[in-house]
Amino acid sequence: MTLEEKVGLVTGIGDSSRCTGNTAAVPRLNIPSLCMQDGPADVV
Repeated sequence: MTLEEKVGLVTGIGDSSRCTGNTAAVPRLNIPSLCMQDGPADVV
């Protein structure tokens, strides 16, 4: 993975959607973007 791809996975992307946090996708490695939600048991 490139440094930019690693950073996108651990810091997320600024996306104004219903997600608490989004990770960046890495299409060349077939890694999808993840949508994280906040709940009573913390971020899941």
